[in-house]
Amino acid sequence: VYSSILHYYMEFTNNNLTFVIVTFNSRKVIFDCLNSLPEGFHKLIIENSSDKELKKELEQNYDETEVVLSKNIGMGAGNNLGIIKSNTQYVYVLNPDVTLKNDTLLNINNSISKLDNFAILSPLSDNPAYPNYRLNKSKSPNYDNNLIKDVEEINGYSMIINKNFFINNIFFDEKFFMYLENVDLCLRAKKNSGKMFIVKNSKIHHLGAKAVDDRYSKEVELSRNWHWMWTKFYFFR
Repeated sequence: VYSSILHYYMEFTNNNLTFVIVTFNSRKVIFDCLNSLPEGFHKLIIENSSDKELKKELEQNYDETEVVLSKNIGMGAGNNLGIIKSNTQYVYVLNPDVTLKNDTLLNINNSISKLDNFAILSPLSDNPAYPNYRLNKSKSPNYDNNLIKDVEEINGYSMIINKNFFINNIFFDEKFFMYLENVDLCLRAKKNSGKMFIVKNSKIHHLGAKAVDDRYSKEVELSRNWHWMWTKFYFFR
């Protein structure tokens, strides 16, 4: 249905791309994340711990930044809130413990200029030991050159989503509070013939499990254990 949407020179600009970041007690990392983003782009932060002081600080110190206070509704629902609230065709879903390089967006634009369609794409993690994508080992990629790799799945900490691909504003399944919401999104995109790509010459840095301040580590670990088991049950069912 969407194979003919993008037959023109494609690039991401501040007119068609919004950054969406879900935070929860993320004061330790969110400033580095925002400092790494290109100027002029709208940033929507869904603050799941309802930290009013953080909202005030971020909105006063960062241009084009809007903080939406929310109760702890989870990653999927938080991302959905930002995606639906955005007014652009493309949304860059980003974890607060991820930073971009100076040329991340420039290299994406240079690499995808002739790409005619995608559902989800992302830059490449700069740590080769922890790739932010999964390949289907049973088949060769349909599209793989020096710049772009056709992949089976993209990690949820960095996803550029084409909103036009998802019908009726149905993005993340909100029954996933934490974990596998990105796997489910990629699976549904793939079932609808959606294409997913990694841009190999564009890099990001992910701290990994550092989105929440260390002082909440015990509480977070208990929550992770519970949600990991529930999420696996729900996903495979």
